[in-house]
Amino acid sequence: MAWAGVLVLALGVVRTARADAQPAPSSPAPPAAPTARRATDLVGPANWDRYFPFRLGDSWTYNWRTSGPLAGQGTPVRTRMFDGTSFIGDAVGYKLVSDDGAYHLYTYERGTLAIHSSSEAGRLFYYDPPVIVAWPDMRQGEPRVVTQPDAARTWTTTFLGLQAIEVPLGRFPEALVVSVEMRGPDFTSSATHYFAPDVGLVAYRYELRDAGSQQVQLDVSADLALARLAGITLTRLEDVATLRAAAASVVAEDRDLRDTLKRALARRYTWDAAFRGFKGEAQLVEAGRPAVRGSFTVGPDLSVKVEAPDAASRAALANEISSFVTLRKDVPFDLAYADTTFVKSATKPDGVLVVTAPNDPLGTTYAIRDGRIVEVSRSLGRVSYLARDRSTVPTDDGRDLTLEYDLIYRSTADGAEIAVERTRDSYTKLGGYWVPVSRRIERSAPGQAQTTRELVIANVAAP
Repeated sequence: MAWAGVLVLALGVVRTARADAQPAPSSPAPPAAPTARRATDLVGPANWDRYFPFRLGDSWTYNWRTSGPLAGQGTPVRTRMFDGTSFIGDAVGYKLVSDDGAYHLYTYERGTLAIHSSSEAGRLFYYDPPVIVAWPDMRQGEPRVVTQPDAARTWTTTFLGLQAIEVPLGRFPEALVVSVEMRGPDFTSSATHYFAPDVGLVAYRYELRDAGSQQVQLDVSADLALARLAGITLTRLEDVATLRAAAASVVAEDRDLRDTLKRALARRYTWDAAFRGFKGEAQLVEAGRPAVRGSFTVGPDLSVKVEAPDAASRAALANEISSFVTLRKDVPFDLAYADTTFVKSATKPDGVLVVTAPNDPLGTTYAIRDGRIVEVSRSLGRVSYLARDRSTVPTDDGRDLTLEYDLIYRSTADGAEIAVERTRDSYTKLGGYWVPVSRRIERSAPGQAQTTRELVIANVAAP
């Protein structure tokens, strides 16, 4: 169905399955009285975070109604949850999952909220470039346009300002309103998002029209009824105060411990600001599947561009190459962890220091031995993983480049081992920088035959 990819993205935060006989939701109130606050006061990264809570396990339940020829049949899906992560280039993507398995993958980096891919009814969609929902220097009334040549679609995002809105959960006096307009060869759409501080998306309006006749094919109106955020259930507006009080709690930090972790992370080999990128040809071979081939360029900004026969091949190669880029990116510690508190969890008998970040939504834990990070563990919703170095080599400047490591996946419910991936990487020197030329991953899981995945990079050169 030609409209499926349009609908998947447009309903990225609220998805409906049929027009149900439910009470009509409350309508947005008229715009709030003008305030003295500037747009930059609202959308700077330090404040924008409040409108986009990204915590694993958070969930939102909406009341809604749908109408139009494309309003499907079946039981409506009302609740969506952040339940997993995935690396996208050098960023962490957050997966918003509905209770029927559909999902949407977002990134939120330096104040920019973007959607990269989605899955609906077993079909996977990629958005290249990603569709931008919000960005840190956005100004009221100024649009941002993203064009997707492969799909011949143009997406225009506009920050409309502040409005008061009333939903079943309560009345929010200062909701940020963002519209996303789509123009394509088959359909056009208009989506309006209402974001409230500390809560996230509280209301959503969507309309899909036939591009030729301009007849409405689907109309959606969704309003937040309840939410569970940071382990706190919100059923009325007063509960938001409890949520804010919990978020304001501060854990005491040992500054010496912070400096120890900073020095240990600085030993990881990264590319500096003078790195100009590289290009090459790549082949990905996975057991039981045809080989995937293409060419790629990693830019000075560490963006990854892939040329391959189809979207699935481009996505597969981009994901593999991006995993190298993620590890080599130089991120200033004081910038990346400005709002992170670190505490000592334990000191093991062999002298390994275990450091945790109590407020980290990924539950990240670091293990430090002799001034080096030897293990990192994170929680990805129902699954956690432990990354353990097996082999490193010193670089010319005294840092460490990891060549072999294991990833151990476990269930967060009972700790049972789900799978183990053993990875072996190799690098070559290009203009004074180490760049990747191969990766081999051997995956084993209880009761399953071992599988392999191998990426080979050839003709490495400066871009």
